[in-house]
Amino acid sequence: MRTTRAKYDSPISVATRLAQLIVESQMFTSELALKSNNGFGIKASAPWTGDSVPHVSGEVGGARESEFRKYPSHEASIKDHAEFFTSTPFRQTDKVYGLAIKATNYKDEAKYLAPKFKGDMYSYAGDPNYATKLIDKVERYNLTQYDTKKGNDTMSFPRPKMTDRRKQALGYPGSGAYAKRSVSAIKNIVWHYTATKHEGNGATIIKNHERYWRNTYGWDIGGYHYYIDRQGNIYWNYDLEIVTYGAGRLNPQLMHISCEASSASNYTSAQVKAREALTLWLMSEPLKHLGGQDMRGHKEIPYNSTSCPGYSVAELNQYRKDLSAKLKAGSKPVDPNNPQGMATTPFKDYKEPRLPFDELKKGDTVTLDTNWQWADLTKRQLLASPKYKELLGTKDKISEVIKLDKPGNHSKVAYRLEKYNSIILEEYLEESKRSWELKPVEVETPEEVKQKYEELQEGEYIDNDGVVWVWGKK
Repeated sequence: MRTTRAKYDSPISVATRLAQLIVESQMFTSELALKSNNGFGIKASAPWTGDSVPHVSGEVGGARESEFRKYPSHEASIKDHAEFFTSTPFRQTDKVYGLAIKATNYKDEAKYLAPKFKGDMYSYAGDPNYATKLIDKVERYNLTQYDTKKGNDTMSFPRPKMTDRRKQALGYPGSGAYAKRSVSAIKNIVWHYTATKHEGNGATIIKNHERYWRNTYGWDIGGYHYYIDRQGNIYWNYDLEIVTYGAGRLNPQLMHISCEASSASNYTSAQVKAREALTLWLMSEPLKHLGGQDMRGHKEIPYNSTSCPGYSVAELNQYRKDLSAKLKAGSKPVDPNNPQGMATTPFKDYKEPRLPFDELKKGDTVTLDTNWQWADLTKRQLLASPKYKELLGTKDKISEVIKLDKPGNHSKVAYRLEKYNSIILEEYLEESKRSWELKPVEVETPEEVKQKYEELQEGEYIDNDGVVWVWGKK
């Protein structure tokens, strides 16, 4: 579980606010943002009394010049935007932003920030496609991972990575025997298996399932909202509002997740992990009215005669218990920089390493070295990973090079890793020392050995034969 806490509280979720920043200014790179640090396209309307800048913007009915707020920094823009929605009593009314403020998910927030009718002067933007753009950015960049649940300090499970194939799914844009339903009508998340075990590409395999359903049963829509192949890849087939053919007459109150498997014994660990991550995210975000006890195996749905998903009722009960426990644990406030509660140690004052570290760059493949630890640069702490032994020697790629304003331990540089999305100091990567080697230093007499032993520096040691070794350049 990876979460974070926003620095500036707002009634609008962090996910939607980040999506607005991307849409409005492409992360402070637009013309308006560059000349005024205005990342959210906010005009200089009351009660604003600060500086302003003229800017020609696209509006419904044509472009026109208006005065926009000018900020001294990006952070000032972010702070003002967080407070903007409640900055006047009028803005808090349902006629303006009240419905967005009351919304409990990013889709509804986007809906109520967009124009409600042609020429609506009280929406956040005049673009009729504004809601679609915001939702696209939230889902494309998995922005809900940065959210706290609205209205309290509890944390949300992140949306797992998935492939959106809704436009390719059988029956797009959604038809079938059932009318669409509201998300609140869903009473259970149903787990399935396919009763097959294909090893190929999931995007191809699900098409074969759809072809079978259509040709054999005459279905005009598929059976699963989400499908998980044997590599643990998640495929998103239908919005939750669309009723699929997963389990018969109760489908209007069910949503469906299926894994490519044929028995309880041949699920892959990647599938089980992906299914749990998906279920926890659904129960903590779009289906947060559900809990762990609301998961059902297909065989448990009335009017169905099947062994799907291959588990016994006792096994399903244990899965429900585990889901409930994890949802409960996930609702407790945690340190956003240390969500696993790892043991921490403060950075030590900077001390020169044995030799200068080799410079690494973005995209380089690196290896976790002996005694590696993650780094929290905000608190200047090292985090002792519970997976230290498991990850020792594993490889990742550098996604960001960070020069430390205040060096600590032996490092002047830190790196963010791509796969783990975590920060590590340069001293904990093997490649930072690829030009180093141990070289023997000759000492001849016992007295010299004794004296050298007393004068040993960090990185030097004496072996059993009395040979002193020190680090040197290759």
